[in-house]
Amino acid sequence: MACFSGGRNNIIAQVDTEFWFVAPEVWANHGDSPTLLRFATFDQTAIVTVEQPANNTFPTQTISIAANSVSSLNLAPWLSQVENKPANTVLNKGIKISSTSLIQAYYEVNPSNNLNPDIYALKGTNALGTSFFVPFQNYLNNGYPQSPASFDIVATEDNTTIEITPRKPIVGHPQNVTFTITLDAGETWSGRATSTAASQHPFGTVVNSDKPIAITISDDSLNGTPYGGCADLFGDQIVPTEIVGTEYIAIKGNLNGPDKVFFIPTEPNTTISVNGNVVTTLNSLTSIYTHTLYANSAFYESSSPVYALHLTGFGCEVGGALLPPIVCTGSQEVAFIRSTNEFIGLKILVPAGGEDDFEFNGNPAFINANQFSDVPGTEGEWKYANITASSFVPQLSASRLYNSSTTFHLGIINGGASSGTRYGYFSNYAAQSYIVQVDDNTLCEGDELDLESNVLIGATYDWTGPNGFSGQGNPLQFGEVGLNDAGQYVVSGFVGSCPIENDTLNLLVYPFPEAPEITGDSVVCEGAPLELSTNPQETVQYQWSGPNGFYPSASSITEEAASIDNDGIYTLVINNHGCLSPPTLWDVEITPQQALHITSENTTWCQAENFTLEANPVGGASYAWTNPDDEILGYQVGVQVSNSQPENSGWYTVQGEASGCPLLPDSAWVEIIENPVVLSVDAPAVCLGNEATFSATYTSNGTAVVTWFDANGDSLGYGNPWVISAADWTDVQSYSVSIDYLGCTAGPVPFEFNLVPAQDLEILDIDGTSIEVEQLCQGEDWTVTGGGPDGMVWSWSGPEGLTSNTQVFNLNDAQPNESGWYVVNGAVGVCPMNPDSVYLEVFPTPQPPQLTGFTEICEGSDWSLFAEVPGEEIIVWFHPFWGSFTGTTWTLNDVPLGGAGTYEAYAEESNCPSPIVTGTLEVVPLPEVIADDFGPIELEHCPENTPALDLPAWDPLYEVQWTFTDNEGDTTTFGEGPGMVAINDGLYTAYLSTGTPCNLNAEGTFNVKTVLCSLIVPNIISPNLDGQNERFALPDLTYFPFSTCHIFNRWGQLVYESQDFGNAAGWEPTVDEAAAGTYYYEVIINRVEGDLVVIDEHGTASYTEPGPIRLVGSLSVVR
Repeated sequence: MACFSGGRNNIIAQVDTEFWFVAPEVWANHGDSPTLLRFATFDQTAIVTVEQPANNTFPTQTISIAANSVSSLNLAPWLSQVENKPANTVLNKGIKISSTSLIQAYYEVNPSNNLNPDIYALKGTNALGTSFFVPFQNYLNNGYPQSPASFDIVATEDNTTIEITPRKPIVGHPQNVTFTITLDAGETWSGRATSTAASQHPFGTVVNSDKPIAITISDDSLNGTPYGGCADLFGDQIVPTEIVGTEYIAIKGNLNGPDKVFFIPTEPNTTISVNGNVVTTLNSLTSIYTHTLYANSAFYESSSPVYALHLTGFGCEVGGALLPPIVCTGSQEVAFIRSTNEFIGLKILVPAGGEDDFEFNGNPAFINANQFSDVPGTEGEWKYANITASSFVPQLSASRLYNSSTTFHLGIINGGASSGTRYGYFSNYAAQSYIVQVDDNTLCEGDELDLESNVLIGATYDWTGPNGFSGQGNPLQFGEVGLNDAGQYVVSGFVGSCPIENDTLNLLVYPFPEAPEITGDSVVCEGAPLELSTNPQETVQYQWSGPNGFYPSASSITEEAASIDNDGIYTLVINNHGCLSPPTLWDVEITPQQALHITSENTTWCQAENFTLEANPVGGASYAWTNPDDEILGYQVGVQVSNSQPENSGWYTVQGEASGCPLLPDSAWVEIIENPVVLSVDAPAVCLGNEATFSATYTSNGTAVVTWFDANGDSLGYGNPWVISAADWTDVQSYSVSIDYLGCTAGPVPFEFNLVPAQDLEILDIDGTSIEVEQLCQGEDWTVTGGGPDGMVWSWSGPEGLTSNTQVFNLNDAQPNESGWYVVNGAVGVCPMNPDSVYLEVFPTPQPPQLTGFTEICEGSDWSLFAEVPGEEIIVWFHPFWGSFTGTTWTLNDVPLGGAGTYEAYAEESNCPSPIVTGTLEVVPLPEVIADDFGPIELEHCPENTPALDLPAWDPLYEVQWTFTDNEGDTTTFGEGPGMVAINDGLYTAYLSTGTPCNLNAEGTFNVKTVLCSLIVPNIISPNLDGQNERFALPDLTYFPFSTCHIFNRWGQLVYESQDFGNAAGWEPTVDEAAAGTYYYEVIINRVEGDLVVIDEHGTASYTEPGPIRLVGSLSVVR
């Protein structure tokens, strides 16, 4: 029976067994390390492998994670190999994660300074595609020029061609100009904006490829100025266009202000609705719509698929995530890890009816239906909850949210209000899918078949197959299969109205083969090849077995040299995809092999000798002898070799045959010894009474016996060398020597011996040159060698009682008091030699110089360094940047940063250096941007805005202090740092200073003034004393003092007037003063200059020309 077994019985989070990811570059100076990969398992243990397919220097990491557990991999040791930089360059930094079972994974930037964190939820297969529109936010600027917005691409297959059309300028490419890159599997590429401005983020960039890729977006260090001035990381892994949808829900976070949701179209003329109301049309693919989310949640619909990017956070720290589409998506179980003990919030979306079916880590008490509210615009079909979970979510441990009745979506926010925010969605972005579970899709005719898929809550299971087969259920019993049942079986169905992605089983059915026929030899000589074969068939396996076990699958088997162990029964079964034939048997008999043996005992002869080799006789056998060159010598049981030479040495072999089978050959190593030859005899003359040594040099392949003879031919003895212990004049005569090697001889060879007279000794330096005078520096070592005849006994003497009895005289760490004459004497035996001498002068080491001038200076300064010595010594300086210098004063001009560091110096006298002394010069860099005085800069702003005080020029080497002078002339300290936000109107002064040693200063001012930008004129009042809409008033005219107002009834009679209407209480008529009806007003706005938008019954009008503005219109009084 073929059984197709299911895995996990519910729909779990954004899970997979393979993930591709490329990590974005995050600026280190704001916080980028450590970064981690977080993993969570479900009901099976997982072996997780993390590798970089294009980078063989990255050490592959393997992690074993127990079921229902979590684990983290710290990537900090390899951060330079992981972050995708530089931009516009093909790199090898793609990460591939493989697992033996389903896991959830995400990448986390978790800096040790607790600033600039975020999480990137990895989406497995759902992240891979060939068509993308890259989403970005266009609300907040990046805080640092080193880290503008970027999108990073990783290829999953070799030779992937990618077309990119950037919608804003990126590094190396202008906007709206398509270009192409090619990547291999694991190779990456980064597109990075050329500006930190939000308006220049490359939203809507089009990326198409011919093979699957994955893309990461990242917006580093976003300036959260509207929320309080923090800066934080914003990023996620995005999905291809086939995954994005038309319905989304956003849940407001915990920022100090409204959230933002950004929509990027995938088709032109796409309409966007909020809570059921159409709010805009995105006419082109370069459009973007931003919704400001004041409410707790909002429901979004689009006429075509769009990307929805959510900006939220905590306090003033922002985070971002790609929202999942809600139609037919979601997870039944989600796992995550709380990184810090700071605030953590859960954002939960669930279809109505499932809000009371949650368990957190198995406990239903933490999340219940009372915490959920209706999502606006969904008519109660969707519920949301924004839960503060800091009290029950553990830190750095497994957290699991499970719903027993339906799928849901989960986003988390973790962080501090002024440190950093992590935000991401962990639920499934794509629709549910069937997974046919199969142990074996190959069956034999007549086997039983069960069809089974994974279990999906509330799903239907509709099976179709060959020959019109159909059925319902999971599992579905099919019964016995026949050959006609082979083919594709498809499971399809729905969960409610949501279709489930089909899966297919390709079923193969094979017949049982007939018993095979075997051909081959039945009787084989031992050592000969044995081969058995059968008729070849297609797509089958051959299961051979014999006396020694099983053989590899092939239509034939071969034993290159059969042995007695191969004697016996051989079996063959044909395997047709698991369907086995009846076995066929074959009996093989192996004939044992006989051996030849060379019986000759002596196999060593001298050069030119004759010799004979013989073998044991074998009945009925034939023979063949060969020499070391494999030449035939004869065909008898023995063979003779004449006039042998050393080159005839080697293996001599006899072979033969008996009873049709070859005899096992035998070989003998024959050594033809080359007769030795005396090449030379060394018998050097010695002094009277000294030891005399005779030695012979000869050719021989080994150790020979050397015999020495006197002038009478009498043997003196054996050995080499031969020694006479104390030679006298009777030993001066003719001698001879002979050599015997393994019975092969040479000689005797005659030679002469004499005594020698005394010789002159020499003192030699290390180069072997005779010397008379030597000069050293204090502390140096000195070595001289005595030159004279062999066998010398040496005797050295020198100042301070120095003596030595070696041929080589060493003086270590020489001192000035060791200056003087050094004399060498010696003798050979009892024969004295003539002495030699040398005069040595040792110069004292000078005192090291005293160095001054080492301090901290500014880059580009001129500077001098000084050295003092007590005498006339020479001063030698060295620095890696400047090189060498000689002199007591070293003047350095325009000192660069490379001129910093350690300077070395020493004094030198008589070519002898003092100890080296050092000094350290510190060079403080100049700012890259030199700030100048500026201002005053006039900043006018609308009442509801708070303007940013952006310095026209700034460098991190400057410290910035701020003061504020109000309109009364009072000045207070306002703050410090390069970027500030004006709170009140008045004069803001910035003081920039680098401090010592560069002492660069600048200052400037901003004059901040609030101006009225728009004015709304009402056209109806209801003075009914109910506290609502009681009067006709324009309080915003306080910005324009002495603006006038006149109100007339329908007969043209003046019923109200004011000469300073902005500061007046307005017209609030009693019943007696004005009956219900229509009245007419004339308002003169006492404006000098500045733009003003007026909204009244006539619509919206903009006034840009300077001068007063006259407004007239009608006013309805309702009683």
